[in-house]
Amino acid sequence: SVPGGQFAAEQAAGLVRQADEAVGDHLVVDGPRKGEHAVPTDYVAPILDSMLTMVHFDVNKVDLSDSDKALIREAIVPWMDSKSFMLYVNAYTDNTGTPMINEQLSHQRANQVMHYILSLGVNETMVQAKGWGEAKMIAPNTTPEGQRKNRRVEILLRR
Repeated sequence: SVPGGQFAAEQAAGLVRQADEAVGDHLVVDGPRKGEHAVPTDYVAPILDSMLTMVHFDVNKVDLSDSDKALIREAIVPWMDSKSFMLYVNAYTDNTGTPMINEQLSHQRANQVMHYILSLGVNETMVQAKGWGEAKMIAPNTTPEGQRKNRRVEILLRR
């Protein structure tokens, strides 16, 4: 026999009763079998974020190339008929230059991508753009290749 086993079992049973009582007001009464819980009436589906695409930029540049626009268009168009999503345009830089300039540059890049998305016909209430400067590196800034990877705009879909 495990020391304190009976006490632990009684304590666990008490916690289960307390949990049942705490959430009891939010449960659908008919439906669940004994020992199962129904879905709460105030249930909200979890938020799902998906990376749609990523666009990279040259040093100190904010312009989108035709291939960048095609990449964005291909990622956005399949979602255009749906009204239950939000697009987040997050722009980042490498660590060359000053933090203040990098933050301004990231805002310009985010806005450039957002304006292109709006030109495709997406409602402006469904797009949010933000420049994050040097935050959230995805590669070391110690090589030109790493710096190139960090100079990016990510387009996230939230549904």
